Amino acid sequence: MHLNLGFNGYTYLGALGAKPATYFTPANGGVGITEGRAVLMQQVGIGYKVQEHLRLQLTGVFGEYLTHVPVEPADAFAVAGVIPWAVFLMNEFWIGAGAVVAGRSSGVQHFDAGFFAATGWAFPIGGGFAISPLVQVLGFLYQRVSIAVTPVVSLSYKF
Repeated sequence: MHLNLGFNGYTYLGALGAKPATYFTPANGGVGITEGRAVLMQQVGIGYKVQEHLRLQLTGVFGEYLTHVPVEPADAFAVAGVIPWAVFLMNEFWIGAGAVVAGRSSGVQHFDAGFFAATGWAFPIGGGFAISPLVQVLGFLYQRVSIAVTPVVSLSYKF
């Protein structure tokens, strides 16, 4: 089981209709975004270790805009979806990838789909718990191409 908390470091948004491609960070924005946009990401998930170096996981992902919410029809609840993914384990190092399916993206209720990848290092802290600093990439491809790179801290428990 794992609980994650992250803060988007960089987000790319592809062109959409008359809107040009752009990017944003918490500090500044690109074309059409005059100021930075902070996005808080949360995840909760479970996994099953199928063999020594492979764990299969199912993770719920949620995100919210903390500053500079996009214009209507969007609101502060940015992302809600699920991520089925596989994780390769090598001692404390791990790396994984999978798909993301969302009922909400870019602050709008609609179907979206894409990819997810993450890598990190687990530091055992006793009692079956570990803290992991990690970097994840969440990309949506169906409604509008968007790719977010997020540094994350994870607390996990091994049953």
